[in-house]
This record gives sequence, structure tokens and C-alpha cells, in this order.
Amino acid sequence: MLFQELNKLKWNTVMTAVILITLGIFMIICPEPYIKSMIGLIGAILLILAVLGVFDFLSSNKALIHYIYLTGWLFLMIIGSMILFFEFDALYTISWLFGAVLILGGVSNGITAMSYSRRAGRKGWWVLFLLSLLQIGCGLVVLLNPWWNTPGKLFKVVGVMILFSSAISALRLIWSWPVKAE
Repeated sequence: MLFQELNKLKWNTVMTAVILITLGIFMIICPEPYIKSMIGLIGAILLILAVLGVFDFLSSNKALIHYIYLTGWLFLMIIGSMILFFEFDALYTISWLFGAVLILGGVSNGITAMSYSRRAGRKGWWVLFLLSLLQIGCGLVVLLNPWWNTPGKLFKVVGVMILFSSAISALRLIWSWPVKAE
């Protein structure tokens, strides 16, 4: 039972990384005239994910963690709706969203590096910790947005940051996976 849950967690992490890599590549190669369409698509995807998350909550056993997830899904629903209905600042909403995701992912990766990889005696745990600090820095750069004033440049920067975050997530999975292959 435990190994099945660990395997499910591993596959969820791998699939999330693949989806984010694909999104990052699409954001990097997206031509300037199609950026508005891509932003609308991201808003619709966020809205669909939020609705699916709410349905998942309705079918759950209503533990405290499920209410926390529901709060996150409702927040994503608000962000997706804002992106779809208020197009004038949608790109900056996306940059704020992905900047926050980068910072939270960096904090999570740093905690994983310190709690699991270091204590398990994994070699190179400090590299994972430094990469998580770099990920937090990238999230702050996307949030503050000091240099990119055109939508095309900002869209590409967010795409590169998503690719970077996905690579760090894959490294975290490799370094901190508790079960060795048989």
C-alpha cells in the first residue's frame, strides 16, 4: 500500500514536470501576435483545473488538508477568471502567479533538501539547496519584473523560469526519492 502511494506520488511529480516543461516551451516559442490567445488559454486551463479540484474536494473525505486544497483551487479559479475576463492586465497576473509558484516551489525544494536529502546522507544535497535558493531568486525577479516592459519579453522570461523550475523539480525527485530501484 505504501509503495503504491509512493509510486503514485512519483508519477504525479513526473507528469507535472512534463506539463510544465511543455508549457514553458510553448511560452518561449510563442510568436508575438499569438500571446493574447496563449494568455486566454492559460486562463481557461487554470479555470478547468480549479473546477476539477473543487469536484475532487466534493468527493473527498473532508479532512483538513482537503479544505486547504479547496482554498488553493478557489484561488486558482479567481485567478483564471481574472485572466479570462480582465485581459488588460492578464500577463502581469500570470507573471505574479508564476512568480509566486516559483517562490513556493523554491521553498518546498529547500525544505526537501534540508529535511530529506541531507539527513538521508545523499551526496550533492547542497546543490539542490543552492538551486532552490536560485529558484526563489528567479521567482522574485518575475514578481518584481524590473526589466521586461513588453508582453513578448515577459512571456518568454516566464517560460524560461518555468523550464528552470521543472528541471529543479526533476532533480529534487532524483535526489530525494526514498526507494532505491530493485
